[in-house]
Amino acid sequence: ELFDIVLDIETVREKLDIEKVVVEAKPDLPITKPKEIVMPNELLRKISETAIPSTYYVMTWKKKSDQDSKIKYEDAGSGSAVAIAPNLLATACHVVTEISIDENNQVSYEFLITNVIHVDDNVSDQSKWIRKLELYAEDFSTDRCILKHEDLNAVPAITRNYEDLEAFETVYAVGNPRGYLGKTAQGMITRLYDFVPP
Repeated sequence: ELFDIVLDIETVREKLDIEKVVVEAKPDLPITKPKEIVMPNELLRKISETAIPSTYYVMTWKKKSDQDSKIKYEDAGSGSAVAIAPNLLATACHVVTEISIDENNQVSYEFLITNVIHVDDNVSDQSKWIRKLELYAEDFSTDRCILKHEDLNAVPAITRNYEDLEAFETVYAVGNPRGYLGKTAQGMITRLYDFVPP
């Protein structure tokens, strides 16, 4: 039966090929030659060099529930931030806050103890850490938080207006996944929203 099915498929293919009609042929048209699009050498390296000066590693801490313990604080997580002004960093709110829901389904956000270090600095050098940044502004619905510290002295990133972005543009992210500082990854803008997605 399988052999019969294969034969039937071949018959259908032959019939479709026979029914194909060439509508127009222009043998005198020149053959299109491939055009080479020159890409910059070491593109990710150049992007990384542009973004790294404004990129920070974020580490958060919270008080331990057991206050009788000798260790009073515990690691709450880590993430990335980008300088938007000499004393301001932008990050995701979920990096620097702990979300809780009470028995009435009310959501609350607790700002964690937040320390940062530039991704080019040695994390074991305690003098390089900027400690206890303040939560300067937040929009939890879009997961955007701004951190502030007067001694940051950061190099702000080059920015673009949202209105100038286009869908399907190639974008590059510089982050710190699992503590690998300044890792660059390529992505794409798949959709631009004028509202918060559901």
